[in-house]
Amino acid sequence: MNLKNCAHKKLNRSQICGICEAPQGWTEFAQCALDDPDLLFPEETDPVQLAKAKKICSNCPVKGFCLELGWLEDFGVWAGFSTAERKRLRKTFNLKDKSIKEQRTLIRTIAYRLI
Repeated sequence: MNLKNCAHKKLNRSQICGICEAPQGWTEFAQCALDDPDLLFPEETDPVQLAKAKKICSNCPVKGFCLELGWLEDFGVWAGFSTAERKRLRKTFNLKDKSIKEQRTLIRTIAYRLI
């Protein structure tokens, strides 16, 4: 599978399209696929565990897909964002009135620009 294979303009600094649906098997490219999944569900009150989880995500080539998947999740670190950070993002970026493509593009842009 080639994550870059589409006709759309790519997001700056990303390896994935901001418009296309996530391809099957994208999780194989995730940095966390090489680590213990429990590391991504740290105690939010433990800054050391939280920092370790975020570090795993820092150079992940598919964090745009990850944040899209974890946007509404209430637990864990998704694309380098803690639960509290995602809640703030949801308040800041209200997606209710946006199309699926607009939501997808915005979430993926956030994943690569804010971390």
